Order: sequence, then C-alpha cells, then structure tokens
Amino acid sequence: MQHLYTVRDTHTRPVTAFGRNPHRRELLVGFEDGVVKTYDCETGFLVQTTHQHQGFITDFAYWWSPKFLFSCSNDGTFIVWASGGGLYYKHKFPFPLYSMVLNEGKNQIIIGSNSRILAFQLDEKKISGSVLRFDSQFQLTNKDEYHCDIVRRMLLHETRLFTAGYDHRLVIFEVSAVSYGNRKVLHKVKMIPKAHDTAIVCMVINSQSANNQWLATGAFDRSLKFWTLDGDPTFRIDDFQGGCLSSFCYIGKTKNLWVACGFHTPLIYDPKSGDNVTEYVEVKYREDYPRERLTKMQFFPQLNMAVATNVRRHLLVWKFNPHGCTGILNNSSPVLSLAYTKKEPILVFSGALNGATKKWERAQANMFAYSQDTFSTKDAQKKLMEARGKMNAKMGLGSATGQLLTFTPLMKLKKPEVNDEDESSSKLASRRQKRIKSAYLGLNKPLERSVRVHRHSPVGQLRQLFVEELDLLISACEDSNIYVWGFDARAVKSLKRVVLNSEHSEESITKRVAGFSCRSVYMGHRGPVTSLMLISGFQHIYLLSAGWDRRILIWNLDKDDYEDSCQMGPKIESKDPKEVKAAMEICCDGAVLDMVYAPERNEFAYGCADRLVYIRKFSPSGQEMGLVNTLVGHLSEVTCVAWIADLESWVSGSDDATVRVWSSGEHNECLQAMSMPGPVGALQVDNFNRVLVVASLNLILVYDIFSWRMVQRHKSSVGSIINCLLLLPERSQYLSGGTDGMIQLWTSFKNNFNAGSVSARQLEQQKIANILHGTSTYPYSAIRKQIEEEDVFLDPINMPQLSREVSRGSLLSLTTKSRKYSADSNSALG
Repeated sequence: MQHLYTVRDTHTRPVTAFGRNPHRRELLVGFEDGVVKTYDCETGFLVQTTHQHQGFITDFAYWWSPKFLFSCSNDGTFIVWASGGGLYYKHKFPFPLYSMVLNEGKNQIIIGSNSRILAFQLDEKKISGSVLRFDSQFQLTNKDEYHCDIVRRMLLHETRLFTAGYDHRLVIFEVSAVSYGNRKVLHKVKMIPKAHDTAIVCMVINSQSANNQWLATGAFDRSLKFWTLDGDPTFRIDDFQGGCLSSFCYIGKTKNLWVACGFHTPLIYDPKSGDNVTEYVEVKYREDYPRERLTKMQFFPQLNMAVATNVRRHLLVWKFNPHGCTGILNNSSPVLSLAYTKKEPILVFSGALNGATKKWERAQANMFAYSQDTFSTKDAQKKLMEARGKMNAKMGLGSATGQLLTFTPLMKLKKPEVNDEDESSSKLASRRQKRIKSAYLGLNKPLERSVRVHRHSPVGQLRQLFVEELDLLISACEDSNIYVWGFDARAVKSLKRVVLNSEHSEESITKRVAGFSCRSVYMGHRGPVTSLMLISGFQHIYLLSAGWDRRILIWNLDKDDYEDSCQMGPKIESKDPKEVKAAMEICCDGAVLDMVYAPERNEFAYGCADRLVYIRKFSPSGQEMGLVNTLVGHLSEVTCVAWIADLESWVSGSDDATVRVWSSGEHNECLQAMSMPGPVGALQVDNFNRVLVVASLNLILVYDIFSWRMVQRHKSSVGSIINCLLLLPERSQYLSGGTDGMIQLWTSFKNNFNAGSVSARQLEQQKIANILHGTSTYPYSAIRKQIEEEDVFLDPINMPQLSREVSRGSLLSLTTKSRKYSADSNSALG
C-alpha cells in the first residue's frame, strides 16, 4: 500500500462516513452537517457537493445492477442517488438511521436504527411508487432479544447477517427471502450480550478464503476481538498503547489489519496470529503526509483503496500497488549481500556494510514477522587471531596465539619531571610528553612489517554463499578474508540428547535451534574479496574466490583448506620464484567484481573493472584453468554476470547502464543489448519461470528470456540503490538489499509454464519461433545448423508464438524434411 494523496481542505465539520462509486471511480465523504462531497478517487479532485441531508451522514451503500448509491443520516433521511449523481428518490423516516447493508441476491436492504432493524424489498423502477416497497416491510423491535441501543454496524455474508451496536451486543441472523404476511425475514441464530465492555464502533469480516473466515469487532474498551462466523471467540488484541480504538479495516490484498488508535499512521496486525507486524510491512508515505491522529478509516476492495481521516478533517487515501514490496526487514546499515537455505526451515542471511551478519527466519504462525539473530563477532575474531597466528609463525613474525612478538626497546626514555606549581609551563609539559611518547613508540616498532590484526567485526560483507551439502555459510569481506560459518557444534551435541525421544527428526531440530559459529577463516587475498562461486560436480566441493587483487583462489571445502590458485597469467623473467608465481596469478587487468559457473560447459565467467568478461575452463588444478574467450563490448566496469542454461548464453551487466546477452559459441557475439535506467547493481536468472531479474538503481526489472520483453517492474524507496538480489522460488519471492538498510520482499513473476511442464523439444521450437518472429537473440545460423545436423522436426502447431505466415514461409525454407512436415500440417493450421 502506498499513500496516494492527501486532501487538506475538505470541510468545516468532521467526517462521519465514507462511501464509493465503483463505476464512476469516485469516493464519497459524508460530514456532520449532512454535506456529501464526491472526489475523484485517482486524483482527489472535488467532483460534486450536495446537501440533501440535515443530520450526520451515517452510512453509504451501493447497488450494482442499477448503479444506484444509497445514503442515510441520523435525521431519518434515506436517499437514492442515480448513476449520474442526481437525486433519484428520497424518504424521511421518523427515527434516525445509523447503518444499512444490501442483499443484492434477494433485492433487499436492511437498515439499522435505534434499537430496531428494518428490512425492505427494493423496487428498481419504482413500480410501487417508491424504491422501498413498504408493503414488504419487516422490523425487529424487541429490545430483550435483539438490540436495545444504536445498531452501528451491519455486515452480510451469504445468508448470515451480523449486527453490532452501542449496547455491547453482537447478534447473528439468518436472512430469508421477503414474503408477505407474518413470515419472518430475519431469524436470530445467536446473540452475544457482552461481546465487549463498551460500545462496538467497528466491525469487519474476511470471507475471501473458505479456510480462513473470521469476524472482527472493535470497541471503545481498547480491545479488538476475533470471532468465527458462528459467533465463537478465538482471540483478542488489547495492547493498543496510543489511545482508544476508533476504527480499523481489513486490507484484503495484503491480508493484514489496519488499526487507528491514537497515532498519525495506522498500526498493522496479522489477523491469523494477532501480532503487530507494522515494522515488517512497508507503507509508503508522501512528504506531505499529515502528522495528526487518525480517527476513521475504511477499505474498498473494488477500488483497492483505503480511505482515512484525522482530527484535522484531512482526507487520506492509500492505494494498493501490485508491484510494491510485500514486506521489509530493517537493518541499521546498508545491505550488501544475501543468501538463503533451500531446506526447511528456510533461513535468509544478510551481510551489511558494518560487518553484521544476520539470520532471518519467518514465524510459523505469521507470514509477515521474521525473527532475527546476529552472528557473534567473538568467534570470528578468535578464528581470525588463530589464522593470523599461523601466518605469523610461518613468516617468523609472531607467536602461535596470534599476538605479535614484543621487541626490546633500543633505549628507554625517562619521563621528564614537570613542576605542577608553575602554571605557565603546563602546556609545554603536555607537548613534551606527547613528543616523548611518539618517539618511544617509533623506536619500539618491529624490525619487519607484520600483518595487521582487525580487532573489530569484519567490515563489508561483500558476498555471501550457502553450501547446502555442508550446511556452511561463506562470507567474503572487505578485510581480504573469507569467513566460514556453520552450526554450533557444541549446541548440536547438547540438542541431540534432548531430541532422542522426540517425534521430530534429529536433523531438523538441530538446524532450527542451533546457532551459527565461525568455523574457519580463509586467508590469501590481498584486497577485498568481491566474488564467490561454488562448484560441486567433482570429487570434492570447491570454492572459488576473487577480488580486487585480480587473483582467483581455489578452496577445498571438504578438506577445509587452500587448494590452489589460477596460474594462467603471463610469465615474467625473474630469479625470484615468488615474483614469477605472483605474476602468473594475475588473471585480468582490473578488479574481479562477479563470477558465475556454467555446469553444462564446465566453464566460469567473471566480470572485471577493465570492462571485459573473461571465460575460463574450471579445473581443480590452477595451471589447467585455460582462458576460453573474452567478451568485449561494455563501456564501463562489468559488475555482474549470469548464465542462462535454457539459451546457453552468458549475461552481463555493467555500470554503463546496459545488460548484454552473449552467445556461448566460438565467436561469443553480443546477441542483445538492453538499456537500463542506470548502473546495473545485481543480476539473477529465474530458471523456474525463465526470466531475467535485473536491479538498476532503485528498480527491479524482469525480462522474459525468449522475447526479452519486460514483464514485471518493481520500484524500491526513492533515494535507495539496490546492491544485491536473491530469488526464493520456494516462496515465489524476490529479496533485495539496498543502501537504505532494508531487505525488501517482492512477489516474483509467475510464467504460464514451469520447469517440469516444458520439454526440450518445446524449448527448441520456442527458440525457433522467436527467431522467425525477430524477437529472439539466438543466432539464426546456429538454429539452421542444428536443424541440418540433428534432423529436428519443426512442429508449427505446437509452437506457441508461431503465426500462419511464418509456418508457411520461413519454416518451409529451412530443411526439406521440415518443409514436407509443415506442408502436411497446413490444413490443420487453416
């Protein structure tokens, strides 16, 4: 939901009722003095002002078939407005009217008054002389069995009528067809005499899902109660600290409850669990949003809009954005990396600029709230000190504990004596003391330069990767180290004893409860590590890492140790073997910014700051990782790369605001270049829905990989830049992390087919059809060669995007065999 607009100059009297006209796309606002104002729902412009009522406007109702609008007031006036906005019918009752509801299936209108309920049959064409057929009038006036005070709220669900009022009562009726004579129209099913301790002022019902139907009532006693449709209580919410509950509404699109209770913004609750999820649901507000307390609100599902007013009589309108985020996870620092576990329970990991690594888990009974756990930096510091100690021991610079050796000072300088009584020499004494301290530290430096030890948390979690086979989280940081996190071994051992007699599996229990601890620290890079890549198709599970030092290192995760480095760089003539090896380890001319692996070809590509994309063969031996090709075409740094298995193509994004698609053949030509609104920050391929997800500035753009047409678009907060993307196909969500410190959840694009329903033959025919239409980037020569070599059948009937002209023209000219097949199928096409 996003704040659409605010109308500040509405009227001199408070707002008492809201209504809508779906056919005219208008909002109606009723005031205390009987004035009804009509606003355009999209722009907020005033359309019409009428003054036919003399008392408080209490309720509106809309009749769909004749497009009539009903309004009532506490002066007893009942008015029917025509579809054009003019007065169609008016009747004055001798008692006030407070609520009404339409039963369109039976052409009934039910009106609530002071300790009475009335039902009328409707006459659209006024054949009886009135819209209300008084010969079919039915009313309930027994104060002991029904209501004894104002009937303020009425809701109709199928054949059930729910009424609530100032007498604290909640009454459920069964509605029957109106009949002449003494037959009852409303049959009482149940009455709850003390539904609340005070007057009931608002009531909503959720009937969108057959498995999740409930009724909610709110009263002045600061409580919000939930009931089944049979009138049985389920739970209540009474933690409203801002003041009395004045109004609430149910937003069906986002499946949450908005409550006005003394704040200028609504509190958001999950109706399933009753939890306050305001911090997890994003509601965008404009800069001109007022700061006054909300008093009344209502949601109109036909318009997908929520309307509210405050103590200053402003009109506030929100509209549902289908491309907006469905939830947010707040961080105190910009989010740089994201990862997740595919096994249940699904855990999401985030790495921030300040070095904080967090684990997020969605609540079981709440789809909005997430629990978070921050990884302890003490384990990381301890493992870092151990790794530094081993390195210092190898270099002969330090002890095995990681502490630097203490060197004996060349000379000891005595601290000068300062006469405290002489005030004029106090400043001079402090200067001398600082000078002596600096000289002492300068003379006591180690003879050789040692490696600096970071005593704070590792800053800048630039990349994260979760290894499902080993249950390890790998984080690449700015301090040139790679931190490996795993489930706490001590906690797992203690939990094994607890779950021996449990009905749950031992593995699932320990994964859910056990926390993460730092297992080891990989040291070897000489600059920030920006790229991680996992390869698991060999004898061992390997990890490739690269960064600003332009080196690619290979780590054996099974052995938890360094394996090798890519040594395919240019050789230099030098007597020092270390210099020769260092030169051969340089794999490019700029910092490596991203890496991706193509298991079908056993190749990996990495984009660099030198505006190139390098493609190499993978091998556990660094001397066998030969260069296959380079992709040239970007005009700035290549920030992200991806592999599309269905098209067998590489994709790259750059700071030059372009995304390029490359063929994987011998020439590696650029097949498609797509312009973006700004530098490309992240790139992901959704293989399930066959789309490409691109993050540029604060936008998320989704492209179909066959036609390269944009099929979906999301927009993040203004001023924020998206740094990373994460696809969650298990939940049909995209996750994005930005510079504003928020992790935003988006609804993913759903294609008409999935991975299990599309065969390889249909994919090939889809490629051919796109080429013949001129919408594909796959080379025509490659398709023609594949058809001639593999003798592929071309089925024009099963090609989803193949037109009649293409099937009779271009397809007939490809091969003799396909020409004969297409000619035979022309009768079926015609």
